[in-house]
Amino acid sequence: MRSLFIAGLGKAPGKTALCAALGRTFQEAGKRVSYLKPLSVTTAPEQSAPGGLDAPFIRRALGLDEASCRCLISLPSPEAAAFQLHDHLEAIARAHQDQNADVVLVEGPEDAEPSERHLELSRQIAETLGSEIILLARYHTALSAERLATAARLLNGRLLGVVLNAAPATKSFQDTWRSALSASGGTPCLGILPLNRRLMGLSVAELARTVEGKIITVPEAADAVVENFVVGSMSVDPGPDYFNRLPNKAVITRMNRPDQQGAALETSPLALVMTGGGSPLIYIDYRAREKNIPTIAVQGDTLWALERIEESFDRTRLHSLDKLAWFQELLKQHFDFEVLGLT
Repeated sequence: MRSLFIAGLGKAPGKTALCAALGRTFQEAGKRVSYLKPLSVTTAPEQSAPGGLDAPFIRRALGLDEASCRCLISLPSPEAAAFQLHDHLEAIARAHQDQNADVVLVEGPEDAEPSERHLELSRQIAETLGSEIILLARYHTALSAERLATAARLLNGRLLGVVLNAAPATKSFQDTWRSALSASGGTPCLGILPLNRRLMGLSVAELARTVEGKIITVPEAADAVVENFVVGSMSVDPGPDYFNRLPNKAVITRMNRPDQQGAALETSPLALVMTGGGSPLIYIDYRAREKNIPTIAVQGDTLWALERIEESFDRTRLHSLDKLAWFQELLKQHFDFEVLGLT
């Protein structure tokens, strides 16, 4: 049984996305895959249960049952994790050993603060499980190749290599980073994944959670990824031409503007968000179902909803099968699968 530990550097590097995409690639090669998240370090309410939102997505993406997709422990801080981890290592090792798979994908804890403490937690768990480590970082202007190489050295002995996610797509950038990593102690680079704007969008389900809304119609279409937003005008009565300006969009209107809602539905948005509370008119509900368009009812006003959406882009997650397919294709183009015995 091969065990791959996906460790992360920095906030939201994409560990769950990498686990899901690697898992699918192994499955396509005929391998049995399981997923284990031994430790979550978070204070976010939606992530307070072990595995939070990640485990249900992995289960759905890889077709795993609960025994093959396990999340074990959730602790509120790196300090608590550092203090208590030793008490849990035996149970973590037992859960890992119980996995009936060719490949176990182990997702490391969140980087809850700008320190290497979580990498030490990752190293301890990986050593206990005998896992090989892939270190994943999300590119930002404050991150240097030297900083990534320094973090990688903390995982020496078990490190397969590093992956840089959401990086500039230019060849000069990639060549510069590969050279810098090589010069910084010969850190192996498994891949530099270019930024893909589609992956920054929100699925309809994520959008509904973000604005604390309820999906009224066609919840089965909630996996579609919204890349653009069009807001109904406050004064003029916009028609289909106004709402049809952007592709892959969600339209946001007030609940008391059925004229705008009807015009928006004629442009086939991926979702119609109606703010200000209440319920849509019967003919709007009927037309949305007829056109297979999810509608979302929101208690807050339009400005509040827009602020929530803007804030969410800093923490958007890959909890969409559409996004996963795009990310897996990106991985196939830019990741060194030979290291994993996959070509």
